[in-house]
Amino acid sequence: KRVRKHFAVKKTDDDAKVIVGNYKFTWFAHLKISILAAMLTFCCFKACTTGSFVFAFCAGLRIQSLGLSITHDGSHGAISKKPLLNRLGLYFGCFALWDDWIWMQHHVYGHHSYTGVNRKDPDMNNARAFLRKHPEGRWKTMLKFQHYYVWPLLMLFPNQHFG
Repeated sequence: KRVRKHFAVKKTDDDAKVIVGNYKFTWFAHLKISILAAMLTFCCFKACTTGSFVFAFCAGLRIQSLGLSITHDGSHGAISKKPLLNRLGLYFGCFALWDDWIWMQHHVYGHHSYTGVNRKDPDMNNARAFLRKHPEGRWKTMLKFQHYYVWPLLMLFPNQHFG
């Protein structure tokens, strides 16, 4: 209830729905978006000029990372004090095949209502095959090495793929 109230969607005079929230887009967030955009530009340039599949693959991953970052901040109302800019940020991820409604249900309502609660937090369940995020999670032999492979895995693939 508290999370839904904080991330409430309110109607404006023109019947558009906007997200209200806190504006907390810090210098670090600007830096993160700038670095991701620079990496994307570089990978796209190299993929186009060299025909490299590796750079094309990396460009796809950077598009996903950039989309996730902007969609995440927009869904929290953290990009701007202007609700329209936050809504545009939320829609930014749609070009990367994410539905903004599903994102709001999964991440904003589901994850933030039950952050870190085993079997209720959707992010805890998404990564079960690769990660054990909670002491009550099922143990698998390969998970004893997760502290080695999780960091490179999450650097390559954005968080929505592996929780």
